[in-house]
Amino acid sequence: MWSVRRLGILALLGLIACEGAPPAGRPVLLVTLDTVSADRVGAWGDVEARTSQLDRWARRGIAVRDAIAPTPMTLPSHATILSGLDPTRHGVRENGFYRFPDELRTLAERFDGPSAAFVGAYPLVARFGLAEGFDLYDDRCETSAGARPPERAAGEVLAAASDWLDRAPRNRNLLVWIHLYDAHYPYRPPAPFDRAAPDPYRGEIAALDSRLARFARRESVRDATWIVVGDHGESLGAHGEITHSLFVYDVTQRVPGLVCGPDIPPRLEETPRPLRDVAPTVLTALGLPAADLPGVPLQSSSSERAAWIESAHAFLLRGASPLFGIRERNWKYVLAPRPELYDLRHDPGETRNVVADHPEEARRLEDAIRDVLATAVPLEPVAGDPEVAERLRALGYVGDPRSPVSPLRDPKDLAESLAALWHGEQAWKDGDATRALPHLEEAIRLDPRNKEAHAYLMSVYASRGEWDRARVAGERALELPPPTVDAAIREGLAAIERATANRR
Repeated sequence: MWSVRRLGILALLGLIACEGAPPAGRPVLLVTLDTVSADRVGAWGDVEARTSQLDRWARRGIAVRDAIAPTPMTLPSHATILSGLDPTRHGVRENGFYRFPDELRTLAERFDGPSAAFVGAYPLVARFGLAEGFDLYDDRCETSAGARPPERAAGEVLAAASDWLDRAPRNRNLLVWIHLYDAHYPYRPPAPFDRAAPDPYRGEIAALDSRLARFARRESVRDATWIVVGDHGESLGAHGEITHSLFVYDVTQRVPGLVCGPDIPPRLEETPRPLRDVAPTVLTALGLPAADLPGVPLQSSSSERAAWIESAHAFLLRGASPLFGIRERNWKYVLAPRPELYDLRHDPGETRNVVADHPEEARRLEDAIRDVLATAVPLEPVAGDPEVAERLRALGYVGDPRSPVSPLRDPKDLAESLAALWHGEQAWKDGDATRALPHLEEAIRLDPRNKEAHAYLMSVYASRGEWDRARVAGERALELPPPTVDAAIREGLAAIERATANRR
């Protein structure tokens, strides 16, 4: 099994290369792998992975040992990938509540040739702003049976991309973005990957890799330049988080990243590279300038880089503090009510907070974070609900992005309650209210301010005809911050009132 260390040795020996001269026109394919952690890919050290196509691209091109996602959420990370700007610059902080600003440019808006995008899930549909500039934005995401949220499998996304590529001109550069969502929960790998992989998450990634291998053999992409990157990873229980969104540890922020093409010499890139480097990488592959962007093309080696990391999820949806951080090669600092500093040389798993042992490093990195926040776009939803924005502002949830860090709860204090909520939510979505109830009650016992648990409890009680309990749960949910999901709760309470009125 390949590893990044072995890749580096082979690259130095010159034993591997992507052969061929650049043609007059070439597809440039940006493939984003949703919810794929670097530590579940063979070329990044997972001996149990079945990722032969990703491993092949990694050893034939540029493999980035530490590609760092800015957030653990799909829409904000893709906004960075497609714009070359961190969330502090483009302002998109969460799925669903934000829209990429019209005044900023995507990759497609910088390219005047044929372009198409094929996305695999609802968080990236056109209404959220990333479609600007693409000749075709194929966001049909309801074709996979039983999908929640609406999504379609890699095979369907790649088939749509293949059809477009087969009809595209061969004498011009092409820009194609392909988003694959298969590794996102729920993990339900198709046969034979449901049995061949050691666990369902690896099975999903193996199935995804197999689909990519089949796609890569098509004549229409024979001379393509491939830029493949994850948007964020998956916690899988690490640090008390089951999936992703709450924290910014490397298990969710370190993703696979590679560039392979006919004119790409093989290289192991050992410097951590933020995902803001992806946009200039794509532009360079298309022969376009990228000097106005803050990132550095992956085709160029880079000296020490600092990657911005953040999660506004707890702030916007849980009534807790946001997390802001900087990730360097050796150090990682997270600004939170209880700050965290990790020495990545000796503790890559981020298990020992050494903030008290290295106050100088902590102070240096905190100052750098606050410098960024001083000019950052505020944490304010822009996807269309002025009432929500105003209520957030009144509660102190938006405005100066520096202000909310210390007075609010630390997201670390929410992890246990949110794990119980997750189990209750999955049971409810499976249609099993009886199984959901004890998990939701446990979530509220662990954190009485768990707004979403109260909201789900309203739905569970209503499904059982326990109208008074449902009303109490819904009213309690409305009392709790933040107000971002209050419209849905009000709809639930209105439905309860209608149901009880009909019974009188």
